[in-house]
Amino acid sequence: MQDFSAYAPWITVGGTIIALISGIFLIGRWTSKVDTRLDNLTDRVQRGLDEVRTDIKRLLERQAPRTTAGAQRPIQLTSFGREISASVSTSEWARSQAPHLKAESAGKAEFEVFDLCVSHFDRLYADNAGFRRSVRATAYAHGTEAEQIMKVYQVELRDCLLPSSR
Repeated sequence: MQDFSAYAPWITVGGTIIALISGIFLIGRWTSKVDTRLDNLTDRVQRGLDEVRTDIKRLLERQAPRTTAGAQRPIQLTSFGREISASVSTSEWARSQAPHLKAESAGKAEFEVFDLCVSHFDRLYADNAGFRRSVRATAYAHGTEAEQIMKVYQVELRDCLLPSSR
């Protein structure tokens, strides 16, 4: 019988090489599966983000148009606000109300005059059911909220009292 102890180092080396090749193959398969799963995850995340973007666009489309632009200093009417103002003659209404507030607004800062206009409008709105109905009807006819119509009245009144804010 032959002595196998002479071949032991070669068997060890061969086994090690086979084990390394098998390990590399298994690691390759594992990383391929991980890459596939990451690609699937990336696709799902992208689809989810697309859905979120679509939902946000839908929400923004449902939002009522704004009548004022607060990014400007001071607050100004948007083109939609000017359209509303022309349709219901808020500037005429403001000219009729301004004399009632002239004395009270004298010497006040612009923001205080605007606060005064808001308070005046709120009192008229609360006390006059016909006026409330008119504001709500205008909002309905223009596809916006009553608060947006109220802002048009308030800004127009302020502009009558402070011509420099236009």
